[in-house]
Amino acid sequence: MTAQHKPPMHITGKTKSVPGHPGVAGPAETLRAAFEAGTPVTLDGAYKGERVYLGHTRQTYGDYGITLETIGLDRDLGETSKFPGVRIAVYLVDLKRLELAPQLEAKLRDVEAKRAQRAWEIEQGHPGSSEPASAGECDNCGAETESRWIRYDSSGIKGAVCVRCNKEDGQLLIFA
Repeated sequence: MTAQHKPPMHITGKTKSVPGHPGVAGPAETLRAAFEAGTPVTLDGAYKGERVYLGHTRQTYGDYGITLETIGLDRDLGETSKFPGVRIAVYLVDLKRLELAPQLEAKLRDVEAKRAQRAWEIEQGHPGSSEPASAGECDNCGAETESRWIRYDSSGIKGAVCVRCNKEDGQLLIFA
């Protein structure tokens, strides 16, 4: 595989195992090796050149009490026609180790502040700039829902989202 045919590694908001948690989409083998070795990966796209560590640690409760579990792989997307022979996967970003990704860290702080403001507005009965839409499937996460809201994703594409995704910053919504 030549360098020009290498799939890019980019940030995505479309994670399944921890909804709303940012992930890195890219070559599965490269991401797996970095996660297992505890080394950062270099991003392409909007955060080109920034480096992030992979893995999200959460508490789990079981028969032996509380344990910490670190999740790396969010999901395997398989091969794409654009990069035949290369499996693509999404791995979760370690949000506690963003020192090598200052632009991403600043963006995530901004997104969290906007999310908190939006949640407060919704609780107060002011859903912000979004408008109601009919029931159906959320264009961001795919969940069936009784109520949806019209929003625009990071590319400016119009879509209808569920209540949970309506709280997300538009930069983390992806409809295409």
